[in-house]
Amino acid sequence: MHRIWGVTRYDQHREGIRRMDVEGRRLALLLAISLCGCLVDSGAPCGAHLRLDADGACVCPEGSALSDGACVPVVDDGVDDSAGACEAGAGCACTSSRGCPEGELCDSHDSERCVAAPSGLGAPCSGAAECAGTEATFCESFSTRTCVVQGCAARAGVCPGDLVCCDYAVIGTSLCVPSDLAPDGGCPAPGQLVMRTSSP
Repeated sequence: MHRIWGVTRYDQHREGIRRMDVEGRRLALLLAISLCGCLVDSGAPCGAHLRLDADGACVCPEGSALSDGACVPVVDDGVDDSAGACEAGAGCACTSSRGCPEGELCDSHDSERCVAAPSGLGAPCSGAAECAGTEATFCESFSTRTCVVQGCAARAGVCPGDLVCCDYAVIGTSLCVPSDLAPDGGCPAPGQLVMRTSSP
């Protein structure tokens, strides 16, 4: 074989094949990435079971709530939560927050009466700044896009009203979530239920 600058033609050929192999893999990777971008159905970006709300978030349809990663029908607990059933500030008897006026929660662990919800709870948000200065300091920007109370695990699982404490190690905090979203003690994934061990 002829040596050109200390390299045989065989070595040049082998190096060319190696480069083609590397470039081919890069091309295949780029092609795979570009095809994955086409897998979202622009007509149904939230999939078959969720709907897009006015803020652009994927949410469960009316009459259902998210539970274990799936939308499940909200069960009527027999409490009359129609307008006028209980006036704000009246301290009506309750079994769940659905029977309380807007801005109030059912204190199901103590008085079993409707009490004022923490300031900021349920306010729309897209970042932490919109929840700052309230009692609901965490912006849950993954599904509800609302301000929620955080840090309940450090308070022995105590949440206001009938909210339940769910620890989310993946985001490094615990959040108080509506009991409707945690039926049978199952927090929305990947949360872990923190059992309430004391009263506020």
